Amino acid sequence: MIDRPTAPHFVRAIVDRVTGTATPTAREAEQAVTEAKQREEQARAAAAAAKAEREAAEREIPAARARAKEAADNLARASAVRLKALEEQLEVATRREAASAGERPTPDERLRARSWLHTGGSESGRALMELAALDAPLAGFLDCQQSAGRLMKWLFDSGASDEDAGKADDLEVRAWGLAMTRVRHLAGES
Repeated sequence: MIDRPTAPHFVRAIVDRVTGTATPTAREAEQAVTEAKQREEQARAAAAAAKAEREAAEREIPAARARAKEAADNLARASAVRLKALEEQLEVATRREAASAGERPTPDERLRARSWLHTGGSESGRALMELAALDAPLAGFLDCQQSAGRLMKWLFDSGASDEDAGKADDLEVRAWGLAMTRVRHLAGES
């Protein structure tokens, strides 16, 4: 056998043509290995940083849960206090109406009540507010109804429980119903 020097470029060209790929030179292969090692090291550093961030976040979970529970408890207490105050307000208005049960409405009250009832409140509630200015029990019911509406909005905006929002809604409906019963009484239609 004759020992001939090999032609690396010639061999590489044949392999490239047969396989349809480009075979890198030794220098190119070494450069690719160096770059791959650098990327691998960067990936290790990024993974270590991500792990440290995850562990720090995991350490914060108990404190965050405690803060969330405290906020929820505070909201529940505030909701309960506001609902109780609203219930008391409605009771006061109901007692005020019971105390005035024997009183006859004035002709002006009767006229305003009938006007509001039979015009469908077309004056955007102004006539009802004018009537309430003349009749304390009606004013109490309407004030309670409006307070309940504001409470419902606060409960919704605060993220309170559906149960509390339902209680506020029930109080608003009761107050409105009592106000309408009072208007019908003032109009002489009850």
